Amino acid sequence: LFSNSGCFLWETIRYLLFKAGPPSIDGVDRRVVDASKLRGVIFDSSPAHYTDLSSLEAALRHVSPEGERLNAARSVTSIDTEKARRRFFHFWSGIANDRRDTPQMFLYSKHDRLASTEHIEALIEQRKSTIGGARIFHHNFRDSEHCCHLLRYPEMYERDLKSFVGFCLQQTHHQSKM
Repeated sequence: LFSNSGCFLWETIRYLLFKAGPPSIDGVDRRVVDASKLRGVIFDSSPAHYTDLSSLEAALRHVSPEGERLNAARSVTSIDTEKARRRFFHFWSGIANDRRDTPQMFLYSKHDRLASTEHIEALIEQRKSTIGGARIFHHNFRDSEHCCHLLRYPEMYERDLKSFVGFCLQQTHHQSKM
């Protein structure tokens, strides 16, 4: 999942997989995806920790083309900040307090101006304490830009992904033997 758009997508997928009610109603399967097939989640340059409008304005600097960026920046002034704060809290706590033990990988950078290293590392520690440190992978690329870790460090990025995917597949293999 790249950036916060990917996190919002993950939030929706979590809802569809785990909270949308029974998988079968009147014999018709209502699931979009079988939740048991989920093996892991990778967060690249996310989630961002937006707590005020200045954080949102910083994110909007990355919108292109320029006309869309200007329209988006103008719309920030009309946002109900309290409503936005409540929505953000709901979003962040949903990721932080998820009780499912799905393995997760966080790829981030101190040089990222949108996704705060401090908040991602606090989230990593919370996830470790919630589902166990062995199921949480992370790599701080230190000096790559937002969503640019693969471009700047392709071999390291590939190595990290292979390690994580290998772990996820190994977990699947162990579960199928039980």
